[in-house]
Amino acid sequence: YSELCKEADLTRDHFEQILGGLARGRVIQLTDSVFEKDGKRIPYRVAALTADGRPAAETTLHFTVKKTFEAEPGHRIRKKKRRPDKIAADKEAQPIGPKDAKLEAALRAWRLAEAKRRSVPAFRIFTDQVLQQLAQMRPETDNALRSIKGIGNALIKQYGAEIRRIIARAET
Repeated sequence: YSELCKEADLTRDHFEQILGGLARGRVIQLTDSVFEKDGKRIPYRVAALTADGRPAAETTLHFTVKKTFEAEPGHRIRKKKRRPDKIAADKEAQPIGPKDAKLEAALRAWRLAEAKRRSVPAFRIFTDQVLQQLAQMRPETDNALRSIKGIGNALIKQYGAEIRRIIARAET
């Protein structure tokens, strides 16, 4: 963007929309990549011409960027209905006993270690609300884990056994 649009009246968002359109038209192929700078991982995308796009590279492409996009009347986006079998975490923190606090600390330490191992923020493993619900409910099965808001099948598959092991160890 900074190389191609220095003097153009084109925002980064519009540039991304143009790239997306070219990719959908199979003129270019977008690939996600990452580089490290000062210990931080910085994501970016690489755009490369496809075989279909090579002839287009030798001509000048003309297009118009719309400033605003509005939905057509009558086409409403419907909100997803909340699943009643999920238990919502309270917005206000509920008082926890020393046993729950010990389990919460153990889960928090494991979550931090897992986040560091995967080079992601701790909340990407699971949120503080999920952590508090785990400490209070102490689920022993996959179905019990699944009943906590914020825990789905992917999290259970990836971390369910380890979470249950930490909970079981805290019981003793």
